[in-house]
Amino acid sequence: LLTSLGQKQDIPEWIINGNYDASKLHFPALAFFNMIYGQVLLVREEYHKLLGNMDYFMENASVFPNLLAQIYTHIYAAVANEKLHRRNMALAELKKALKLALPDLLLMPFVEHCERIEPLLSELCCREMQREFIASVLRLYVPYKQAISSITAEYFTRETPALTEREAEIAQLVAQGLSNKAIGQQLYISANTVKTILKHIFEKLGIGSRALLKQYIDLEPKER
Repeated sequence: LLTSLGQKQDIPEWIINGNYDASKLHFPALAFFNMIYGQVLLVREEYHKLLGNMDYFMENASVFPNLLAQIYTHIYAAVANEKLHRRNMALAELKKALKLALPDLLLMPFVEHCERIEPLLSELCCREMQREFIASVLRLYVPYKQAISSITAEYFTRETPALTEREAEIAQLVAQGLSNKAIGQQLYISANTVKTILKHIFEKLGIGSRALLKQYIDLEPKER
């Protein structure tokens, strides 16, 4: 859900790293995991890394086979290529996705990513390729976009409380991997004081771990 909403925060570290082994999922679920991992790579704008995983994604999606995972993989490849200014390759990948989706009218994978692939869909439509299917996607995208906007406004636009100078200093040191004891020694305060301030930081930011705090610090310069 977070990735569908374009949110980078609170994504577990093991998913960000594509560490399937850290999960308790069985092998048949690997294709679904790759669908989520691919979405995370898109949200994080790691397009080259995503394209580097395409063959692996398709190999896993073809085992049982998993048609939905194959469709998403081609859509991801289309988005990544478009972002890297490879329009012809992007169109080729999107056509593969459309060909797989058309028999069962699987619209939602395209609706979900319509914001990213709308120019590609429009170009294919102008070439009179799958016009009815694409028209249905674009119609569904209108209420879908409205729903996403409402959810984002309600749950993800709250203003993050500002950290004090001391809190920000400790947050930066935590993000660097320092322990409470090491931070205390560097700032000439006790480890218990560091622990208390860190607790306040977690409460302010609505997070519950050092790993999530590191994510917040890593994203802060780019997003704020």
